[in-house]
Amino acid sequence: MTIDELTTLADILNKLVKADLRCTVVSFGTEQMVHLKSALRLTKRTDLVGRFLAGLTSFDGISSQAEAEAVLGQFDNPEIADYPRGSGWSFSRFFCPCAFVNGWRLSHEAKHCWCAFQTAAREFSPDGIEGLQVGAEYFTAAVEYMLTQAMDYETTEPDFEDWAVAVSESGFIDSLGETYRVGDVAVPPAPPRKKGAEE
Repeated sequence: MTIDELTTLADILNKLVKADLRCTVVSFGTEQMVHLKSALRLTKRTDLVGRFLAGLTSFDGISSQAEAEAVLGQFDNPEIADYPRGSGWSFSRFFCPCAFVNGWRLSHEAKHCWCAFQTAAREFSPDGIEGLQVGAEYFTAAVEYMLTQAMDYETTEPDFEDWAVAVSESGFIDSLGETYRVGDVAVPPAPPRKKGAEE
């Protein structure tokens, strides 16, 4: 959104107020909103800052293996979200019932899952990454892909390569450069493939 567009929006809202109508504006955007707020301050348009950008709240993505594990754990918990609704079964139990009965949980996949996202990001920026954040859209798309692909698993579990494919299918790779800042923190190497895993 530009300064001119915000000015036009303010004019429209002023007309609505004169017509005795009330309106609340909630904006969602990228980090560019922070730059817009700075530009408005530099041009002395604090009226627009106060009206539309007074409070900026960051909606951060998943940024660590621990956070990935916590989110994946929600798919294991039927009290959080059961599937099918009312069944009392968790998503992971529904999609992988045999593996689930044998003790497998989606939360156990956090290391492979997070490493697959890091590896994809490292391929985009070989120098490493800092502040990697995976948006919910891409994270859940990878989880959905993994669950539907893992439906036939009984005792074997997904490995790093399975998660790498899930991350690729999620659309995350196309989003790289928009969801994190390139920095100088090295990404750990991908875990080795498990022995005995099917080729």
